[in-house]
Amino acid sequence: MEEKPERFLQAWPNPTKDRVVLTYPKEAEGLGMVQIFNLDGQLMREFAASDAGFQEIYVTGWPAGIYIAKLIVNNKNFDTVKISVVK
Repeated sequence: MEEKPERFLQAWPNPTKDRVVLTYPKEAEGLGMVQIFNLDGQLMREFAASDAGFQEIYVTGWPAGIYIAKLIVNNKNFDTVKISVVK
């Protein structure tokens, strides 16, 4: 059985209807930024990583579809996760 690579950026519940919680390493505080894009490349949300290690995002106004969340650390793409928004 193949071992899954460790995910540093996670989203739950996924798929979601109204909100999603993104979790990331607490060590990203001060170094990291989380960006969420739609599939057209439009930036939907951006926030600095905090020492809480998570951020709750409300997506009720977003169209149904797939979104890409990126964890950027020291200006480099550290990890990505797909978020599925359903209505």
